[in-house]
Amino acid sequence: MAGVVFDRSDHVLHWVNEFDEQLIFWQRPGESHATLLHSDLDWDPIPITTSGLLLPGAWAQRLDFGEGFPEELRRNSPIPVISGVTLNMPEALWLASCFSTTERIRRGVGVR
Repeated sequence: MAGVVFDRSDHVLHWVNEFDEQLIFWQRPGESHATLLHSDLDWDPIPITTSGLLLPGAWAQRLDFGEGFPEELRRNSPIPVISGVTLNMPEALWLASCFSTTERIRRGVGVR
């Protein structure tokens, strides 16, 4: 789809949103970023990080997401965003879950 090749050690998570758009979260062990592949974005690989994920209301819950955004923007933004890509809330929550699930391999913990 995107012309990428996954390695056996990569963590690749797939999800279909309510509009039948496909999203793939791709994390290589030890890399500080993941890659988002989205059918609605022509499968163009987009590097993503936890600090680039803006979840509305996350600042109030002291979540680690969106730390790269100014406090005022984090407080007032009603729209989830990652690396300049506008998301809907289910997509943003799915990505947050993906980041949470792969946090250990991003740090290289438990990688063989």
